[in-house]
Parts: sequence; C-alpha cells; structure tokens
Amino acid sequence: MIGDDRSELNLFMQHGLVAIGYDSNSANRICKFVIAHCNDERMLNGIHNDIRNSFNNYSEVYEDVKSVLEKFVQSKSKVAKRESQVRSFFGQHIKKKIYVDCKEEIIQIILKSETKQQVNNGLLKLYSDGTVVSHIYKTIQPLISELPGKRR
Repeated sequence: MIGDDRSELNLFMQHGLVAIGYDSNSANRICKFVIAHCNDERMLNGIHNDIRNSFNNYSEVYEDVKSVLEKFVQSKSKVAKRESQVRSFFGQHIKKKIYVDCKEEIIQIILKSETKQQVNNGLLKLYSDGTVVSHIYKTIQPLISELPGKRR
C-alpha cells in the first residue's frame, strides 16, 4: 500500500472506530496495528495478534476492526467501479482529438467532482472555450446525471 492509501486507511479506521464508541487513544493504538500490517500477506493474523496482546476484550475489538476494514474495502471498490465505468464510457463515446488529448484530465475532473457545477468549472479550467466545454458536458451527461446540481 502506498503512502496516500495508508493515510486514507488510517483516517477511515480512526473515524470508523470512534464512530462505534472507541476513545481516540484506543483507536490510535488499533490504527497503528492496522497500518503496521496493511501490506502483510496475512494482514488479519498480524492485526489479531497485536490486538490480543493489547486488549482484554480482544475478540470484540478484532470483530469491530474487521467490520470497519470491510467498509473501507467496499468504499474502495465503489471508487474503482466508478473509474472503470468512466473510462469505458470515455472510450466508447469520446473520439475527437481535442478531448482524447486531455483524456486523463477529463476523467479526473469527472471522478473528483461532487456536483455538476464542479464538473463544469473543471472543464472550463481545462478548455477556456465555452463551446468546447458545452459539447463535452453534453456528451458526458449520462456519467454525471447522478451528481447534484441543475440540469443544463
């Protein structure tokens, strides 16, 4: 796991554990175990052993850790599925050189935007020509229809 993923996992674990009632000190200790073993082939074994050595109620703590980890994996797979959907759509529907040349930038704008306005603003930064932005925005409409914001 690379640095960004580790810190994302750490944050996710922290918030998840605190949300289910762990104090911040316990959550920090548990997160250290998770991060220490996140690249291990037998990750859960390492985490289990560390928790068993640190907590009297280790089986409850371990079950909580597993449930938070599962939510993290599900959220990551949603992101991967969305990226794959956007890339597939792009390959099928976007053929003009002006857009293909900026394929990665457009894909990142779509993936990172949380509203239609953010998509539009990102495209305007990329292409200052409103006509170009309008054309690509209309083309990607099926990809962003779920995002909040006004329909254009």
